[in-house]
Amino acid sequence: MEEQKLNINLAEGTQEVIIRNGDASNPIELKGFDYNGIITGPVDFLKSKLPTLNIPTCTILIDREKRGIMLVINENSNLRSSVTGRLEFTEEFMKFKINTGSSWISRELGEFVKMNRVYFETLDSANELSAKLLHFKAKVEKSKEQKDDKKGNMLDHVEQIIHEINIPDKFNLEIPIFKGSKKTKIGIEVYINANDLSITLISPDAAEIIRKTRDEIIDEQKDQIREICKEIAIIEC
Repeated sequence: MEEQKLNINLAEGTQEVIIRNGDASNPIELKGFDYNGIITGPVDFLKSKLPTLNIPTCTILIDREKRGIMLVINENSNLRSSVTGRLEFTEEFMKFKINTGSSWISRELGEFVKMNRVYFETLDSANELSAKLLHFKAKVEKSKEQKDDKKGNMLDHVEQIIHEINIPDKFNLEIPIFKGSKKTKIGIEVYINANDLSITLISPDAAEIIRKTRDEIIDEQKDQIREICKEIAIIEC
């Protein structure tokens, strides 16, 4: 076999040289990954992959405001990876626009209630609310007073009073708030916007349940992480 000679000039600092000959396969470039899933994702990953992890390079980051837990793997490395789990609202709950500041036109809300009556305590209560929203009536009295004495003193006063309105000021829903959770009974307050008589749905019950449930589930996940691996760092953001 004829001997072959190679002349190779290496840049200063080069620590490795790879020579491929013939049909040698191309080298595989390793990359990190970013997985996103439900809130139990980081715990599930740790349970199955713990023996393969370099724990000193791993950290758990918890963000309660965003209802998320992130497992960071291979910190300060080009193979840095993450597994993120989030506690997400159900589509059913989001569609009602509760505590979002968004408003409904009464007829639009009436049609929505009619199509989503399964989330009410009874079909009769849903049908009654839907009918009243579809035929929204309100007796509004407005008075306006303005004064200006051209000496810097002025009065600009508008008073609006609704004497009669045919829709209730509150109702109840039975609806799953978080994905994977069971239906929860929550009270809904009906706010009428003075400018255009549009409707905003508010629920202190839902706000309290969301905070309580979020903390309970995240604390449960923290406890499981500590049971699986006491050495891993857990940081609340």
